[in-house]
Parts: sequence; C-alpha cells; structure tokens
Amino acid sequence: MLRAHLPCHASSSGRCHVYVYRGEGAGWRSVRSTFESLQRLLPEQYEVSTLTAAELVDGSWTSEAALLVMPGGADLPYCNRLNGKGNTIIQGFVRAGGSYLGLCAGAYYASSRVQFEQGSRLQVVGDRELGFFPGIACGAAYPGFDYQTEAGAVAANVQFAVPPALAQQLQQQQGSTPLQEHCSSSWCFTHDYSNGGPVFVTHDMQLDVSSLPGVQVLATYCALPDRHGLNLSRQQQQHEDQQQLQQHPGLLHHAVAGKQPAAAVRCSVGAGVAVLCGSHPELEPHWLDVCGWSTERPRPGSHQTTAAEQAVAASAGGRGSTAAAAAAADTGGSSRVARPAVAVLEGAVAAGQHSPRAMQQQHEQRNAVKAVPASNRASGVHEAGQLKVCEDVRLEQHTEALRRVLAASQEQRDLFLSCLLYEVLRRA
Repeated sequence: MLRAHLPCHASSSGRCHVYVYRGEGAGWRSVRSTFESLQRLLPEQYEVSTLTAAELVDGSWTSEAALLVMPGGADLPYCNRLNGKGNTIIQGFVRAGGSYLGLCAGAYYASSRVQFEQGSRLQVVGDRELGFFPGIACGAAYPGFDYQTEAGAVAANVQFAVPPALAQQLQQQQGSTPLQEHCSSSWCFTHDYSNGGPVFVTHDMQLDVSSLPGVQVLATYCALPDRHGLNLSRQQQQHEDQQQLQQHPGLLHHAVAGKQPAAAVRCSVGAGVAVLCGSHPELEPHWLDVCGWSTERPRPGSHQTTAAEQAVAASAGGRGSTAAAAAAADTGGSSRVARPAVAVLEGAVAAGQHSPRAMQQQHEQRNAVKAVPASNRASGVHEAGQLKVCEDVRLEQHTEALRRVLAASQEQRDLFLSCLLYEVLRRA
C-alpha cells in the first residue's frame, strides 16, 4: 500500500485533522469513499473526521484543521447551504494557511464560474463565491452524464505529475512499482473514475490554465472528447493514438503541462492552497453498484433505514464520532427517519420537477438514503429478503467493465490521490 510521508501542520493536540464535508449536497457514496481512502492513505498522525453543514458554518473546526475536503455530490445544494457565512469561513481558513481539496462537485464549487452541460436540460451556469480557481470549471468532460446511473461514467485516461520528493519516497518504499512501470519522466498514467466532472479552462475558454496567476496543472485528460467548443482536436495530436495507448498503457511520451485539458489544478490562495480534481481517484471499484445505479432508488412504501442513515445518525454528535459513524455504516436496522426525504423525492418526480436544481436535490436525497456498499450487493446476494435483479443488462455490463478497468488501475489511482494530497498539504 502506498503511504507517503506527507506534510503535517499539527494542531495543539499533536494531530493533523482532516474534515470531509457530509452536509447538504454531499453524495453519501462520495463521503464514505473519501473518508475510507484518506484513512487508508494518510499517515497515522492524520485524523479523518466528517463535518455537517451546521458544524462547518459554526467555524470552530478551523482552529485545528489541516485540510477541508469537499467531496462529490451536487454543487447547487452546496451553494444553497453555504453561500454567505459558510463560504466566508472556508475562504478565511484557506487564506490563513489552510488546505482545501475539492473532488468533482467540490471542484466545481471552488471555481470562479461553473458551466455544466450548457444548453441542455441539465444546465447549471453561474459564478461561485469561493473562486479558488480563477477560471471556469466546464463540464461534463465526457458525454452521457446521468444523475442516477453510471451510464455516462468512464474510466478516464488521466496523466498526472509526481512531485520529485514524493517520487523518491515511494521508490524507496516500493522499488520500481508503480513508478517505473506506469510513468514516463515525472508524469504517470492511470484510468480514473469520471462521472460528470469538469475540465478547468480560462474565462475565455482556453486550455492553458497554467497562465493563470497562482495555478499549477497537476493532471490532464488524454483523448478527451471534443466538447464545449474547447478545440481539443489539435491538442490530441500530441498524444499516442488509442491503439498505442492500449499497447503501452503505462507510457505517455508527449505530455506538455499546461497544453492539455486540465483534470486537476493546484491554486495558491493567500497563505493556503486549494487542489481541485475533476475525477474521483478516491472512489474504489467496490463502490460501483452491480446494476449501474450511482444512487439508491427509494423503494415505495419502505420504511427501512439504510446503513448510510445510521452512519449519519451515529456521527450526529459532531467531529469526534467518526469511529461510531464508520461502524454504523456496516449495519442494518429499521426506522421511519428516512421517510420524509423519500416522500419529498417521490413527490418531486411525480410533479415532473426536472430542473437542474430539482435533479441535483433529488440526487442529494437519493445519496442520503444510500444502502450498503456494492461489495455487499453483488449479483445473487439477497437484499432486504429479495434477490436483486438488474433491469438494464447493458448498463450492468458497462458498469462491470468500468469496475474491472478501475480495479486494474487501483495502484496508480492511489498514487494519483497521494500526489494530490501531497500537493494540497505542502507549502514550499
């Protein structure tokens, strides 16, 4: 397992505190996968906890935090809950020397402007308050995005930079693997999960964001579809063609930082740092639902409390309850607590509320009632006393193929996430 020696700006307790936001807008699968991956990859002196929206707005966490993570989910509910006071607290924390890691929705949210599926029924366009990235988060990078399924999810071709100090550490730990096998010079290649994430561009839709003040490109997309008027075709000629990529999946010989579509960026913000990533290196393959649903559909008439709800309830006491939350997430149970959210969701669908705001709210609510991880929901496993049967065979096959590719790339994906963590925590 890759575990780098990362910079630790310890609090008075001697611990480095990392907080993962789990309030309105945060997808439950994203929260849980982020929580688990950070616990697995960060050194032992780091303590990973979660924050509700109320706890974030309270602001007391800033006195002991090293890093705030805004995970995947939906950007508009983030705005609805945190605009104003919440964002002022986040900005103050980062500018005073704190660190911010934004993944997918968290990356959109921390950019100066969002342009998501402009001109479609999913369109979300507007300025954002945080503005850590002084440009546009333009998405989705790949076509076919669907809030409820993996239909538009891909194993994106991503190349990422490995900081020399981190490369030296990992080579001492691991020898030649994975650095020499999957890297060319200081750039490495991986397939990473992408489902609706952005490309980072300038305000005039140019690809070279390294020209923006305080911005460093950490990762770029390879073989990205030519969408959103970004004029990608000329840029793609600098890469190996698809056949060559398949023959040599670990090597990219023509990477030029700042000249390719940016998948992850590092932004200097006062005395602090924000790292934004459009893909999901934190999402391990076992989180993919066997039938291809990215959120759990509510069961009409069901009053069953899911594992996710129990985890949220267990950690409702605040930042010190992470162990109880993690334990509760692996248990079952029954309650009527979840029913109001499900009723609101079913009512919105019945009323035909398909605006971007309504769809993001539905996405948020479905994530809030997420059931057990996909590893416990494989084909042939009885769920709630019934055998789970996939309704869409093609979606099931697509998801299984996606899972296999991501699993084969997991070591490189861990390295990618370790690089992002190193970049967001370093100050030199």
